[in-house]
Amino acid sequence: AGSKAGGSAGGGSSVRYDAGFPWANVSNDFELAVRSNKALCGRLKRALGADGDGLHDCVSSVQGRLGEALVRDLRYVATLRNKLVHEEGFDRLPDRGAFVERLRRGEAALDQVEAALSSSSATRAGGKASGCENTGGCVIC
Repeated sequence: AGSKAGGSAGGGSSVRYDAGFPWANVSNDFELAVRSNKALCGRLKRALGADGDGLHDCVSSVQGRLGEALVRDLRYVATLRNKLVHEEGFDRLPDRGAFVERLRRGEAALDQVEAALSSSSATRAGGKASGCENTGGCVIC
């Protein structure tokens, strides 16, 4: 038996967090992977209208609108979450620091995408794209 991945499910002291990192207090690898994947998927759905049951599906549905580096980071995070949840013996992130770095980069890139969408929608006449009938909080329009 044994684990296919090294590292510590407790988080390890070598990973540094700042106060703005939303996952700073999550010490369990399973919780970190699952909660961060849910949050990233939700952001893709709200900001870009992504469709899917998981992060891989959501990324695939809007991949053409994302940069290659962002796609790689999001897929890395999604793949490790899937391994933790589905593969017997894969009980820890192999490199929590690398996971957190990819997660941070993915979140930062999504921040930029959301800001660009918000900025472009604010400059449109009336804040809506032509033909848009949405009078609510449409992020894209």
